[in-house]
Amino acid sequence: ANSLALTYAWMILLRSGGLLDRAAQSLSLLSREDTLGWLYTPGAIFTGLVYVYLPFMVYCAYASIEKFDWRLLEAAQDLGATRTRAMLRYGDAKALAWKEANGDVWRLYWLRWDPGRNSAQLARAHTPEICLTGAGGQIVHRWPRQNFSAAGLDLAFDQYEFRFGQREMHVFYCLWQDREAAVGPAGLATASDDGSAMSRVRAAWAGRRNLGQTVLEVAVVGPRDAEEARSALKQQLSKWVSKSSAAGAVFEKSPE
Repeated sequence: ANSLALTYAWMILLRSGGLLDRAAQSLSLLSREDTLGWLYTPGAIFTGLVYVYLPFMVYCAYASIEKFDWRLLEAAQDLGATRTRAMLRYGDAKALAWKEANGDVWRLYWLRWDPGRNSAQLARAHTPEICLTGAGGQIVHRWPRQNFSAAGLDLAFDQYEFRFGQREMHVFYCLWQDREAAVGPAGLATASDDGSAMSRVRAAWAGRRNLGQTVLEVAVVGPRDAEEARSALKQQLSKWVSKSSAAGAVFEKSPE
């Protein structure tokens, strides 16, 4: 009932001849015959939905934050974990940054979550949409998932283009789960493991739950377009990926 009353309150404000129209007419912004015509527009619908549902989001977020034990972060740091590791709760991670002779600047992150109850949720919380937009990036375009072959393995990457000010960055994101040898080559997810609800149901039905998760995220600045970035990634993958490597790639240092 309260939500219905709030919705009708916005309708009274935005309708033709409503309070906003009258305020604009009294300020001589509109003639007596004109109207703002805001009711039933996408902006009005968005405003109404946010106004009605925002409190429910705030209540849920507050309840979760209030119950979080912040001493866990302090304990993790006391045991030697960096702040990044304490927040993302990964088991192992590697990072690498370098610049090619042609001027392309690369950054690579490899994150590993050990098998556990929350491994899938934790891994899927680290995506370019979440992390890079939180760092101030703007998604320009996202391409459908594509397979890249390296060392006899097929790695499925999502490709993004981000803009940071005047700088454009191409980002490739790959997530795979642990698998037994009979299910997928070298523990990599098969084509049916696409992260969808049905693929998770199939995994649970087959007894594959709470498996380890691995994320490989690659960012490059320099390629002129998406096709050039894909070609550059294919060349780099042949240098990194080894079928016998449990991590799926070779790295030099851990992120700070």
